[in-house]
Amino acid sequence: MLLTYAIYKQDIVFIFGQSSGMFIYVRNLQLIRSERKRIARQHAATQESATVPMTAERTVASTGQQRKAA
Repeated sequence: MLLTYAIYKQDIVFIFGQSSGMFIYVRNLQLIRSERKRIARQHAATQESATVPMTAERTVASTGQQRKAA
């Protein structure tokens, strides 16, 4: 609202002062968007790894040997 008034008054200092807040707001929106994308990618990766079928051979964690799955 004040930015609109500053433009109406054509006061350069007032315009720069009020528009700096707009740049910060837009930057914060971009940061929020990128964070949400990162979380969505991580979530999709965990969902994808949870649905991968087991192979015929699997490693026994305690010995590191392989055995046939029954």
